[in-house]
Amino acid sequence: MKTKLLSVILFATALPAFAEVTSTNSNNTSLAAASTQTKEAEEAAKIAEELKKEEEAKKEENSKKAEDAKKEEDSKKVEDAKIAATKAADDAKKAEDTKMAATKAADDAKMVATKAADEAKKAEDTKTEATKAADEAKLAATKAADEAKLAATRAEDDAKKAEDAKIAATKAPNDTRKAEDAKIAATKAADDAKQAEDAKVAATKAADNARKSEDVKMAATKAADDAKVTATKAADNAKKAEDVKMAATKAADVAMQTADLMNANLLAITGTGSSSTSSTAPGWNTVSATGPGWSLGASAVGAAPGAPAPPVTLLAAFAGVIVLRQVRTRRQKAA
Repeated sequence: MKTKLLSVILFATALPAFAEVTSTNSNNTSLAAASTQTKEAEEAAKIAEELKKEEEAKKEENSKKAEDAKKEEDSKKVEDAKIAATKAADDAKKAEDTKMAATKAADDAKMVATKAADEAKKAEDTKTEATKAADEAKLAATKAADEAKLAATRAEDDAKKAEDAKIAATKAPNDTRKAEDAKIAATKAADDAKQAEDAKVAATKAADNARKSEDVKMAATKAADDAKVTATKAADNAKKAEDVKMAATKAADVAMQTADLMNANLLAITGTGSSSTSSTAPGWNTVSATGPGWSLGASAVGAAPGAPAPPVTLLAAFAGVIVLRQVRTRRQKAA
């Protein structure tokens, strides 16, 4: 099309010389030639109009295809953005649920650790009290054993003295003093024997109490050790649960940020109107008769589609003849 227009321009440039030559002919010959050329120009204008319509239709079709392709691409982007936003929202919800569960687990673990620490402290206090009681019972048992031993020794000595006094009184039956001494010695020996027996019973009881206190102490020590182990384990579990909570919180924050980002991306895509592709491509006006550098005025070639054709000037007629001949030549070559 540009080649045809260039030919028209070249012809228009050579027109003054052509007009000067034709002016020497007779008026009848000029009118006949002008009439023929006018018809050919009208035919050329029709062909040019058809070519222009074909070009416009082709451009419109290409524009529609491009617009449809862009719409399809935009639709796919929107769908992908929706899928991504939905998945991100689901992931954020799951992460938030995980965070809530981890937070509850951390709180529960903290409560368990606190309770275990309290129990460990109580067990340690009980152990201390049991140890003190065992030590006191042990001291009491030792003291009772010593007292029982002394009482037994004293009773044994007094029994020997009573026996000696009895023998002496027997040897001197008329000696009332020896008889009285033997009686006193026997009474004292009996009292000492009873005290020794009581001390022995007390020592035995004290020994039993010491043994029981030692058993209580051992049990309290074991309970305190177990409570300490439990508290230590509970504290470790609480720390791990807190670490899990922090990780879950961070993951939930990241998931929420991702969801916000995906949602913002979706809003950006759906909120921005897709730019429409112009049906008139850049440079299309160079095809029209009113393009830059043209001075043909209102001609049949440059008339808008559907507009009434203006009067055909002589210049437009000659231009139409050249265009018509070029079109015929092209069609003949194509055939």
